[in-house]
Amino acid sequence: MSHELKLVVSIVAKEKSAQVIEAIEKAGAIKSTIMLGRGRSKNNPKLFFGMIMGKGD
Repeated sequence: MSHELKLVVSIVAKEKSAQVIEAIEKAGAIKSTIMLGRGRSKNNPKLFFGMIMGKGD
């Protein structure tokens, strides 16, 4: 069994999420997940899901 898998990750404003879903479905996606989140850290404000976002200091 051969599968071609792709992952699209987008960070968008909550009110734009429906438009993003519509666009990826139009492009051929058959499944999607929306994760809403909010948080901050004084110790490491650039860390997101274990990844450093942006340029380092």
